[in-house]
Amino acid sequence: MLFFAALASTFMLSASAATVNVSQDLPVVDLGYQLHRAISLNAIGYYNFSNIRYAAPPVGELRFRAPSPPVTNRSIIQNGNQGHICPQGLPAWQIKAAEWALPYIVDGKVPSNYSYSLTSPSNATISDVRDSRETEDCLFLDVMVPKKVFEGRNKGMRAPVLVCIYGGGYTNGEKGSVDPTGILARSQTHSATGVIYVAMNYRTGAFGFLSGPTFQEDGTANAGLYDQRMALEWIQTYIHLFGGDRNRVTVFGGSAGAGSLIHQVVAFGGSQRAPFQQAVPQSPGWPNSPTLFAQEETFNDFLAQAGVSSLAELRQMPSSNLIHANALQIARAPYSSFIYGPVIDGKFVT
Repeated sequence: MLFFAALASTFMLSASAATVNVSQDLPVVDLGYQLHRAISLNAIGYYNFSNIRYAAPPVGELRFRAPSPPVTNRSIIQNGNQGHICPQGLPAWQIKAAEWALPYIVDGKVPSNYSYSLTSPSNATISDVRDSRETEDCLFLDVMVPKKVFEGRNKGMRAPVLVCIYGGGYTNGEKGSVDPTGILARSQTHSATGVIYVAMNYRTGAFGFLSGPTFQEDGTANAGLYDQRMALEWIQTYIHLFGGDRNRVTVFGGSAGAGSLIHQVVAFGGSQRAPFQQAVPQSPGWPNSPTLFAQEETFNDFLAQAGVSSLAELRQMPSSNLIHANALQIARAPYSSFIYGPVIDGKFVT
């Protein structure tokens, strides 16, 4: 299921961000560290507070570490009109599989001329054309809230919260990959209050899941899981400002999103209470945790792809170089492998 769920993201990544006109009449939420205006009120009566920063940009010395809290900036009202996705990577075998996946899913047929070598595609190349939204500064989330819930937030109205963790083989995906329109509309039928919907970006690939003995001397394994955790804790702290009930939070995800969700449930060996009440993992993507030797090989290979010899040098490199190295390393993944994913670090994953 990790394979087919990741395939879905293959088709999603080519989509470009839609242009949105921001109205000054839309409401503003004071988060303390920043002011954020809704970007739209859609046809089903939901305010969309898009691209809310929940962590500091993980760049420079903050690269390959657990996320840090956002810096206070109240000088302007943020409107979220600029989209952000984390650096993406797609294995070459996955792109090739997309050639037959759609006809196979639709009518059960595989193209007669389909062929693929099961050996590692070490000569795979990647396009120099990248999604304009792709950036290391990607730790943002979206909040969609019913108009009547938002307007009743100061009168004690509290709605349940539904949170999405996207899948994508732990190497790709973004918070906009799931369209919540249908479930949001259904949640308001029969005069029901509706639910608040939240989706977050988190780091994937080398940016979120580099690991290994040498790397972990000054880097954080499972940084992508820590991103998710910070977003979930952000919900506990701030969702009441939108009319949400922090004690009625349900988190769902598919494939790598579901695998991540299970890790959130049992994080830190169960010593900390999960910052949500219900979990709906759908077809969890659960790759085996690689050996320390394999993790070290992956780290050394990434250093080679980037043309450096240490983590300190990685932190000094231009973002574009690292994004390219990440995409190229993942493109050359062996058949059925994504290279990256959660590892046993003795802290978050035990």
